Amino acid sequence: MKAATFDLSGTVVMITGAGGGIGSETARAVARSGAAVVLGDLNEDNVRATEAEIGAAGGAVAAMRVDVSDPADSVALAKLAVARFGRLDGALCVAGKLSRETILTCTPEEWKAVMDVNLFGTFACIQAAAREMIAAGNGGSIVAYSSAIVLHSPPTGTAYSSSKLGMLALMKSAAGELGPHGIRVNAIAPGIIRSPMSRPTSWPKVAESAPLRRVGDPEDIAGPALFLLSPDSSYVTGHTMYVNGGAYMA
Repeated sequence: MKAATFDLSGTVVMITGAGGGIGSETARAVARSGAAVVLGDLNEDNVRATEAEIGAAGGAVAAMRVDVSDPADSVALAKLAVARFGRLDGALCVAGKLSRETILTCTPEEWKAVMDVNLFGTFACIQAAAREMIAAGNGGSIVAYSSAIVLHSPPTGTAYSSSKLGMLALMKSAAGELGPHGIRVNAIAPGIIRSPMSRPTSWPKVAESAPLRRVGDPEDIAGPALFLLSPDSSYVTGHTMYVNGGAYMA
């Protein structure tokens, strides 16, 4: 694993979708950087495993089951951060739901399920974190996890690509509203990453076509998150950071 390169000591960060893939790797990186982490995921066994790993390495950590489509869960996660560690400085809204259905095959139920997690869930995460940050008066940094799919919108995944593009509008709106409170809001848009949400069969094609000639790993997404959480990005807000090896360039 890569060594931590940003100092987040003394901060507290809540992370949804922390039970695996990008979310769990980012949680470990944030903890290695010195932050206390408060983790949520729909799969409680997975998020407890991440919690145990971070705790065994000496990190300050708490976790709970979180269904981001239920706004009460995001509120509970933010309040857990304050109750356990006394403050909330950062939020990473990682939780997501993938759908590969087309405009002709996507059912209303599938559309709603994707929107409930990706778009509404991100809204609920941002809102819950921002309210705690405003109450404390210390500012903060919030990161929404979109996708590089918004740059090319393939014919499959209509609900998924729509939700991820909507997240960017949500992020910009939140950045404008929360900036006067000292809260920065940005987005990370990963490309194809070796994670449970991507198809291994697509990896060779990505490695062949991307300028960097490789598929991304979850830790490739963790580095940008650390930057956006850190004081080094104190003048960055309303920005989308595309992390895809150059496969799709904004």
